[in-house]
Amino acid sequence: MRTDLNNEFDSKIFNLEFETIRQWAKDNLEIGNVLRGLTNECFALSANFEQSYEIQFVYVQFSDEHPGYMLELNFKENNFYNILLLFSLEITKINKKLEVLSVYNTFIHQLRTFFEANDIMTVTTSALQRSGKGILISPSEIEIIKTYDQVKFYRSFLATENYKNLATDLEYVYIMMNCDDFTFKIGQSKTPTYRERTLRSKEPNVVLLKAWQCDKKIEKELHKMYQKNRVRGEWFKFDFGEFCEINGKILRLIEISKNK
Repeated sequence: MRTDLNNEFDSKIFNLEFETIRQWAKDNLEIGNVLRGLTNECFALSANFEQSYEIQFVYVQFSDEHPGYMLELNFKENNFYNILLLFSLEITKINKKLEVLSVYNTFIHQLRTFFEANDIMTVTTSALQRSGKGILISPSEIEIIKTYDQVKFYRSFLATENYKNLATDLEYVYIMMNCDDFTFKIGQSKTPTYRERTLRSKEPNVVLLKAWQCDKKIEKELHKMYQKNRVRGEWFKFDFGEFCEINGKILRLIEISKNK
């Protein structure tokens, strides 16, 4: 069943035909480079707040099947950031090499650049959370831009309640993320947090997302289930949809194991 937000999103996203992209390429060098095959893709933003609060977010790639998409949004609408996140997710569906938050952050960077070019100061929600409560003082207008903490974002789709204070001497199957390349490690250990620390000696941006207390044989079942996603050893690459399904699949495997 589609939600009101999904329906709103559908009304604001448009497929771009080659002729439209060719016209835009006359004024946008990056789009022109994609058409000429010099780059594989580009992200663009177009807005003019002197006329309206409408913003056009554009993604163009070197592809006959999906040459480009455009999202038209009014910056003042309530669901602005939620719809932009849905647009970022849609882009990752047609280009599975991309990661949803990286796409979102690319558009956010362009949005902040546009604001600051128009003498509008920006501050992100992530920065506000890190600095704590305070009063923002600026001689110019201030816009608060919604950003996501990368690790919290992915943990939220695993229903993670506790990932630090794990009981000792129990078997766990865990999933870790390398924040540099968005690969995920599925492993098993009695001490997942210690395993996280040892991995960080070689890959500093590895973080433990969640650990499930269960029989270690479930790790092998998961490796077999996701064989097509394997990139090396115990490391796997998932698109966002696949990642969102992992928690449910692990819980089902645990339930099946208990009933045997």
